[in-house]
Amino acid sequence: MSGAGARKVDVTGRTTGKTKRHKPLVNLPSNQWLSIPREMLESPAFAALSAPALRVLMRLCIEHLEHGGAENGKLKVTHSQFVAFGIGHNSVKPALIENEALGFIEMMQQGGRSFGDTRLPSQFRLTFPNSRNAPQTHEWFAIKSLDEAKDRIARKKAEWDAARPKRPNRRPAYKSGSIAGRAEAARQRNSGAA
Repeated sequence: MSGAGARKVDVTGRTTGKTKRHKPLVNLPSNQWLSIPREMLESPAFAALSAPALRVLMRLCIEHLEHGGAENGKLKVTHSQFVAFGIGHNSVKPALIENEALGFIEMMQQGGRSFGDTRLPSQFRLTFPNSRNAPQTHEWFAIKSLDEAKDRIARKKAEWDAARPKRPNRRPAYKSGSIAGRAEAARQRNSGAA
């Protein structure tokens, strides 16, 4: 007899009454998991997430799991960790803003640049999992339409742009491609080199 549930046989060829144990076909994942409500996955806020914003959210979920679900509100993920997870260098901050605008995360502490031994990563809180430190708030649930979600994202990004310090334009404005503009740029380069 062969196949699933085949019986063991002894040296004489007679069955022993015991079935063979089969190895599992796949390795099962670890016992860590995170409950994501179906309502959240079907919500207009979730539908409005861009690909980088979804990756940011998943990276924060992984960080939550790495701490056994006990550190929500103190989740520390650095810019370089987001980049290593596959989020573009220039997409990290806009994706964080998007997640915060849609109510999936809350930034508890703004991080800063790293200099030498000084490290100050941002700290985050996920709004949908239950934990000891931070209750579920489900801020994403207040968004009722895709247009409302897009408006929230646009407003939050506009606030961020307005609050950012403006860098002075380091290059003079020349008409690109014009002969006069190229000649002026060449004169400035030559006078600076002399």
